[in-house]
Amino acid sequence: MRSGGSWACRSYILLMLGFFPLLGGGYGGITGRKTLLFLAFSAGFLLFFLLEQIFAAHRGRSFPGEGASPPAALLQKFFRGNSLFKGFCKGFFERNPLKKDFLRRKASPDKPGFTLLCWLLLAGAALLSCICSPYRAQCWLGSGRSGGLLFLWLYLLLGWLLSRGAQLRAESIYALAFSTLLMNGIALLQLAGGNPLGLYPPGLSYADAGILYPEAFLGSIGNLNQLSAFYCLSVPLLLGQARVEKRAWLRWSLLGIALLSCAVPVLARMEACCLGLLCGLALSLPGLSSSPWLRRQLLACLLFLALALFAYALIFPGVVGSSWWQLHRFLLGMGRDDFGSMRLGIWRVAWEALSQRPLLGWGPDAFRLVYQELFPPGAALDTPHNEYLACWLDAGLPGLLAYVAALLSSLIRWFRRSLRDKRFLLPFAMGCSYGVQAFFTFSTPIVSPLWWLLWGLVLGLERQAERPSPAE
Repeated sequence: MRSGGSWACRSYILLMLGFFPLLGGGYGGITGRKTLLFLAFSAGFLLFFLLEQIFAAHRGRSFPGEGASPPAALLQKFFRGNSLFKGFCKGFFERNPLKKDFLRRKASPDKPGFTLLCWLLLAGAALLSCICSPYRAQCWLGSGRSGGLLFLWLYLLLGWLLSRGAQLRAESIYALAFSTLLMNGIALLQLAGGNPLGLYPPGLSYADAGILYPEAFLGSIGNLNQLSAFYCLSVPLLLGQARVEKRAWLRWSLLGIALLSCAVPVLARMEACCLGLLCGLALSLPGLSSSPWLRRQLLACLLFLALALFAYALIFPGVVGSSWWQLHRFLLGMGRDDFGSMRLGIWRVAWEALSQRPLLGWGPDAFRLVYQELFPPGAALDTPHNEYLACWLDAGLPGLLAYVAALLSSLIRWFRRSLRDKRFLLPFAMGCSYGVQAFFTFSTPIVSPLWWLLWGLVLGLERQAERPSPAE
């Protein structure tokens, strides 16, 4: 794979960023439909990617049958019993070796190979947790929200392939802007009382959520937690592309879409999204300056502001029942299980489950089964509503440490690189935004594929930045 990206990689990226978020809507079963779409798109990508590698492995060789097209010649070679797949495997692993990522290179946190090594450790830890789980049969595909071992492995495989075969480009962000623009339009119509995609039961609207039907849905993604994750991925990248875009009309269009994407979470009271975006964009501010002195001052201001907000939350309770009041009570040690839309209660349950198997966890996506067995009958729970707790439950303590190490090492590298190359500043903001909102949301095939895809693309951008220029 070349740094410019293969046809299969680029097509898959545009399809996933530009169209996947918009497809599969409708009331009921949206997670299942999105999962099938993701699997179909990914299977097609892997098939075409494999074919590309077969052609690349035989590039430059003379094909049997003069004048035959490369596909026909390959078929001839295959049916004549020649070593087609031996040549493919040799060519692929010599030009794109796993050993270059995981063995030959020093596992230094300042290299993208360290992140890939952590991914490999996460995959191994999840496998070990699955094998040792009392629910191993259900852990392969998952018992709750399609978060089983095979889905995690697929995310990691796709992220690794894209880190090798593509990089974050302007065309990828344009595709994301297209889907984000339509997502905003759908969400605004729904907030105004419409039901353009049939996301709500007939005759109902977004305002009836929690009253006439159980959960709030918005956009073509549905679940507000998943929509929060989507906005935390898209808004920083749109702002970053708007900052460097040379065409004025496109720059203002990207900026307008990004601002509209900030307005929708505020109107819908998506607090996790607002907090994630606020933290991600605020932490990226010091990287805008080329002066070390000014960066230090901005960091000091951010630290002072964080301490001031912490002190304010301790002293002033706010309106009774509001999120600020709940935070105030929590900091004073008077939290209740119903705080944070029942998240404190869910986290307590998850912690009690972890206390029984802290090292190996319960296996990928087994939380629903754990809850049914260990806790009294009540509301069914299939996720702890915290990606880090979920990772601990799914892959054990080694898996959690591997995931956190991969995320933190990537964020630190991206911030350091942004001091020399501003292309990495907004991916840093994207990672911070997603990492913050992940404390309150969960992973499903609705948005998680986009996170791993974009993570892999930024790693590909790092690889491209490390290569010496032709002039050198």
